[in-house]
Amino acid sequence: MDLSVDFPAIETLTVLKLRWCKFEIPNNTPKGLRLLRTLALMKSKMHNAWDAPTLECYKCEGFVRILDFSSVDALKEAKLHYIQNYNWRYYDSSNMVLANMVAYTGVHVLSTTNIFLEAFKERYIEGEMRSPIFKFLNLKEFYILFKAPNLCTLYHITEFLKRSPKVEKVLIDIKKFTFEPGTLWIIHQKSYMESSNYEFNSIKEVTIDGYKNHCHELDIVEFFCGHAKSLKKLKLIMPKNVKKRARGLDYARLDYIRSRFPGVKVEV
Repeated sequence: MDLSVDFPAIETLTVLKLRWCKFEIPNNTPKGLRLLRTLALMKSKMHNAWDAPTLECYKCEGFVRILDFSSVDALKEAKLHYIQNYNWRYYDSSNMVLANMVAYTGVHVLSTTNIFLEAFKERYIEGEMRSPIFKFLNLKEFYILFKAPNLCTLYHITEFLKRSPKVEKVLIDIKKFTFEPGTLWIIHQKSYMESSNYEFNSIKEVTIDGYKNHCHELDIVEFFCGHAKSLKKLKLIMPKNVKKRARGLDYARLDYIRSRFPGVKVEV
């Protein structure tokens, strides 16, 4: 639906939530949206950039789109639930995710999907294989929702957390997803992680929601218990649907992890 709004007439607007809309902010709007604190867009498209000096919370659900924020110095929370666009045969969202990245580097709370993490994959930059460099120095809470198709593993999660030295709370949502690490994990990523000295000094709580006792999920549990020095609680939430608990609980490995790291309370 095309939405026609006279933004100068609603200059006191603080919350704007739109679903399935297309709208445009005129370039000659000196006052409109200057007090906006929350912007939520669900499968909506916005044209033109605008200043958002008071924006504290931005929520986006749908395909990745480039949104050119001119000023988001007050932004504290971002919910970026990107979904894959199957209608574009050669669609690669990574460049568009990176184009918006600067706006989110100062947030305290970030909730997103694996599409966001995939943007940090190694690529040729100035003739060398490198990952994009962004740091999230204020981030305290990180929530990641995994959806198929997905190439992410524990490697991608930890590489992102290395950019976020103040994270205290991590939630990994795999209720509708099962990790199936491929050749890249087996040959390169796993050996790289085993030879690297990871150390996270701020993470206090980790939750895996949708835990099904698969091998890679246990790798994640063991990694955080061993490398998150401030970790006190690691919570595993199993699916309510019993049929999804195909492998049952691997008590032997869980008990082994608990015995190695008695300072961490692993709850199932």
